[in-house]
Amino acid sequence: MFTDIKDYSPKTHRDEMNAFNLLRTHNQIMKEIIPVYNGWMVAIR
Repeated sequence: MFTDIKDYSPKTHRDEMNAFNLLRTHNQIMKEIIPVYNGWMVAIR
């Protein structure tokens, strides 16, 4: 599965810290959910 955050680049330009927090929250959710379905994370960028 591929995930993305809609309009992440514009969000970063408007408020870098808020965009970073959004990304951190997204990654934390993925780290918790993926193993439930026997998946694994290939890369976090």
